[in-house]
Amino acid sequence: DVNHLINRLTYTFTHNNKSKDVLLDLMIQELIVRLLQTKAKSLIINNLDHSYSNTRIGATIKFIKENLTNKDISVDLLAEKAFMSTSHFHKKFKNTLGVSPIDYINSEKIKFSKKLIKELKDFRMSEIAFKSGFNNTSYFNRQFKKIEMMTPQQFKKSISKKSN
Repeated sequence: DVNHLINRLTYTFTHNNKSKDVLLDLMIQELIVRLLQTKAKSLIINNLDHSYSNTRIGATIKFIKENLTNKDISVDLLAEKAFMSTSHFHKKFKNTLGVSPIDYINSEKIKFSKKLIKELKDFRMSEIAFKSGFNNTSYFNRQFKKIEMMTPQQFKKSISKKSN
């Protein structure tokens, strides 16, 4: 998102447009927000000193990581853990990390599935999907491709090529 925004800023700056100044001002504001989200995300997720785990979003991230393979994780449950309404939690999570709670959970599950694919070479993808916390293999495949830009099978083949 940041790279895309910088490209848009550069394009707008170098081309004449009647509303160029207003557009640049808005894009710079958006860039600042994106950079702050990126920093907040990094601090909360990498949380090596545990100083952010006592924040509501930090505690939620910790809960997600500890219960990643639980198929019952929902935004409602996370909101309850954060002592917020579902809509307020969703907005706060997205404003803090720049992604929705579901997108974050799916990206963490995909990271975990990649680790499983590397370690459990003889397992079928349906087993990997299930062990990663997905109920549905086709949803797992779609999310994997959305995040990794390749299917789980393609990823598995790329791993085997690297090890040969």
